[in-house]
Amino acid sequence: GIGPGGRWVAAETRDVYTALHEMHKYRDERVAEGRRQLELSQTIVRTAPLGRDRYGRRHWLVQPLEEPRDQPHVWCEPRSSELVGGIVEPPREASRAADGGESRPCGKRDWQHFVGESACAALAASLDERGERESHLRASLERTLRSRQLQRLAASG
Repeated sequence: GIGPGGRWVAAETRDVYTALHEMHKYRDERVAEGRRQLELSQTIVRTAPLGRDRYGRRHWLVQPLEEPRDQPHVWCEPRSSELVGGIVEPPREASRAADGGESRPCGKRDWQHFVGESACAALAASLDERGERESHLRASLERTLRSRQLQRLAASG
């Protein structure tokens, strides 16, 4: 049959289906973009370090790509020969805490990696709060750990 304006109804139906298809395509693209934005917003991207220790090494909080993702990962820069003179290197083996936290001591040219809340809390406790740099780093670490604990409590109940 012929519809209003002398056009075939089949052509109008085709136009409606085309418009619906375009609307669904646009909606799906917006949903996918929203999911990408949500995923990115949940990723920690830190452009500034947490702080520096007494040797001038910067410490970074990094969102890990590998497991355990729910634990904090703090990386410490290697020691610099310009900043440290005659420092005895720590033992090279990793120590493991009861909750699965791990600390990997580093040499002068290795990055140090702290995994888990207990390892990060031990790092914070080892910092001298009388020093300006280490007190700032300690406060940043404690603030980060406290924030993670509050997020975990909010998610659980």
